[in-house]
Amino acid sequence: MRGLGWARDAIPPLKGGSTIGIPSAPAIWLPGERPGRKIVTPGIEQAERLQGFPPGWTEAAGGNGRGRGHRWKLVGNAVTCGVARWVGDRLAEPGSYDPTADTPLNLGARWPNTAWGASGKAFVADVSFWPRHDTYQHLTDVVAPAEASPLSYKGAAGFLNRTSQAKLALRSQLGTSPSESRSGLSLPVDAAAVQ
Repeated sequence: MRGLGWARDAIPPLKGGSTIGIPSAPAIWLPGERPGRKIVTPGIEQAERLQGFPPGWTEAAGGNGRGRGHRWKLVGNAVTCGVARWVGDRLAEPGSYDPTADTPLNLGARWPNTAWGASGKAFVADVSFWPRHDTYQHLTDVVAPAEASPLSYKGAAGFLNRTSQAKLALRSQLGTSPSESRSGLSLPVDAAAVQ
């Protein structure tokens, strides 16, 4: 969803937190859930699973009086295990490339998605955005909605404010009015607090 960093069955990038080190878990929208559970945030162990790590992978970073921010920073700065594995495999065994289907690059045309050059010449490469297809894993297969925390009042109020400013077509899915949307997200219906 433009303006929110959301896509169906996906979440925004995991982040280590704000500039002052406050963890910032991404929100997960579950439209089919009951009020109060429609927008939730994953815990650190769920975020570890989202990156492909086993739950508890960052546990050692949380010791010695450190807050949760260190664990979120490790998860947020990590490269997803599947991506790292693919890059490593390709570096170890790059395979071969057949350029016979490639065409010379027309400098006046729109820039292509992929290209390569050699000896002063450039070519449009005929390759896919999807070099490999793995079995798809749904978001709710990794993050159990019952284990996730409901979005806070402040987070929900900010979300509703951004959706109304961005003029996104979410009104029918969140509720028909701002107060219905707030109550659907399990917020106290205080119009002044979020208007």
